[in-house]
Amino acid sequence: MVRFHWICDGGQNSFVPPSGVKIDEQNGVTHVSCEMELSGQNETCPALITVPSNYLEDGSIKSVGVVVAHGVNAELQRGPLLSSLATHLAKQGYVVMRYFCKQKEQRRQRIFERSVDTVVASPYARGVKKWVFIGHENGARIATLVGYKTRRPKHGFIFLSYPLMEPAPPPPKQKAGAEPPADSIGPLMKLVENVKAPQLFICGEMDYNCPGSDLKAIGPQLQAAGVDARAVVFENLDAHFRGSENTAEMTLETSEKIFGLIDAFLKGIEADSVASVNLLEGLPTFDSIIPSTRVPSRPEIAAGAEDGAEDDEEMDAGGASHVTTMNTSAAHNNVGMSPATMLAAAQHAALLQQQRLAGMTPAAAAQQAQQIQALQMAIFQQQLQASALKQQQQQEQQQQQQQQQQQQPAP
Repeated sequence: MVRFHWICDGGQNSFVPPSGVKIDEQNGVTHVSCEMELSGQNETCPALITVPSNYLEDGSIKSVGVVVAHGVNAELQRGPLLSSLATHLAKQGYVVMRYFCKQKEQRRQRIFERSVDTVVASPYARGVKKWVFIGHENGARIATLVGYKTRRPKHGFIFLSYPLMEPAPPPPKQKAGAEPPADSIGPLMKLVENVKAPQLFICGEMDYNCPGSDLKAIGPQLQAAGVDARAVVFENLDAHFRGSENTAEMTLETSEKIFGLIDAFLKGIEADSVASVNLLEGLPTFDSIIPSTRVPSRPEIAAGAEDGAEDDEEMDAGGASHVTTMNTSAAHNNVGMSPATMLAAAQHAALLQQQRLAGMTPAAAAQQAQQIQALQMAIFQQQLQASALKQQQQQEQQQQQQQQQQQQPAP
């Protein structure tokens, strides 16, 4: 079976599996599912490149490409914000790269960097000369961390709900006894020291990880470093740009406003100067932020709290993801779990699903993932024990049958 592949930086391959291309005729875009090989590992990581359906025509691809990093809840990669953003940008001629990773943040940084290498080397982006990194929640922090490490060109950053006040994960080689980071301002400061690319911050007024008062405070530092940084705070919206009623999805009106800001920023990057185009009458500066007194209090969480690998999941060519989870009911029937354990499993599973649909905070996602992972491991161990017991019983039955046959008198 033939697959289309290309070689990336470092000698690793990326390839499009058979039936990995899906044409979205309604929106006029094409989703290209690809697998990225990882150095020193046998496994691959799924990613998705979205391009305009006429990408083979001359002039159909813009000179600016986009790489998107999802937040701590990886399932929101296919949510209304990032999936519709990718489609929206591709319709205008932008090459959009998304990856999917449910593991810890250090791992996600590597996957993000690998995604950049993959899309830059891909034939779909041959006309792209500039790259903009977009990140949502802790994906914005990942874009920041990779931004000053990768050798690939970076011409702009768009931070959606940057987790400004969330403790950043400690460095992998942090000295023993050193205090972990108290917030995520450090990665931003390190970025602007090394990369003088324009930045756009978009957040909601009710996002306790990115309060307008704290966001406004770092504006002068970014500008003093020579970075053209802009900021927009949406009134009465949370980190997922939903209203105070905690609606399941952001409204169409909100998405149009956010996408309009992103469009204007990308056009500015394409024109070599953010100030050279009319950014909705000029993208607001940090000075225009009015600190809110309604921001909810941030819950206390451990520094660097994050989710781990929860489920085996892959992304299809349309951007949807398929989750393989453990069926707790089947586990109860096969293993004989106690009613109390089964009830706890059902409650945990129901709560997890409810929070996934509504969109969890990073702290809740981390805590819930750990609880579910521990519960699933306990169920899995019970399944193994039950399987071993069943196999032992079958062997004993076979031995008894053989003994009975041997004891029967010969005819």
